[in-house]
Amino acid sequence: MSRCLPALCVLGVCALLLAGCRTAPDEFPGGMSAGLAQAQLPGFLSRPMSILLTNSPGYSAQVTLDSGLGADHGSITTGQLLCRSNKFIFAPDANHEIEKRFRVGSLLFVWDPAESRGMVMSEILQGYAPISFSVHPTNIASSPVMSAPERLDGNACREAATTIATSDGLLSFYHLWQAPDLKNLPLRISTTNAAPLTVTLSKVRFEPPPEKIFEPREGFTRYESAEAMMTELIVRRQKQRSKSSSQLSLPESLYPSGPPPGH
Repeated sequence: MSRCLPALCVLGVCALLLAGCRTAPDEFPGGMSAGLAQAQLPGFLSRPMSILLTNSPGYSAQVTLDSGLGADHGSITTGQLLCRSNKFIFAPDANHEIEKRFRVGSLLFVWDPAESRGMVMSEILQGYAPISFSVHPTNIASSPVMSAPERLDGNACREAATTIATSDGLLSFYHLWQAPDLKNLPLRISTTNAAPLTVTLSKVRFEPPPEKIFEPREGFTRYESAEAMMTELIVRRQKQRSKSSSQLSLPESLYPSGPPPGH
């Protein structure tokens, strides 16, 4: 009876390995949906409000995005924002609300709000994909709000109400807090239109980033869309995970008569 135990252990381990192989495809849809979500242009760039953050010749800043649902619901996003003239690069920080196996690594978003086009770049995949919208800002009207100055990141800011008209005939309404000491750059922009969103800048440095970083990296592969690029990345990861699972070896102590020759 005792000689049967190692064999039973081997069968048990094999069953576990096979079970792991069966669960991998079930994880794929979840990974696909999480990957595609991470590749979507962040809300503050896709909305007309991004035109309010353009500043020549350029700057860098930390940015915090709050959709008003609270940190417990994953509604706060942080990252690094670079601006040169009317173009942005946004590098979001890692989102720890997403399971580690579903994170798609470093993504960079390049965006021109005046032309409503840009791209998303994947450092891991060494690729990029274009992003564009048909709607773009056509007019901006702003007026001061009679309120006491508010200090943001150590700078006195004055509130203003701003309306942005877009090419589809719609109007968007915003409140912004501009810092006179920082060339009237708004350190906070908030809106209650549709989905609420507040954008806050901190650690602003007026230093224009190099123009070349707004172009696709040399040697990067161009994909037709962000969806196509993320699909390729997730499929590759799925294959790597399946390959790793298939290469798992059994401990020598579990072989009934010792390890096979050459093991």
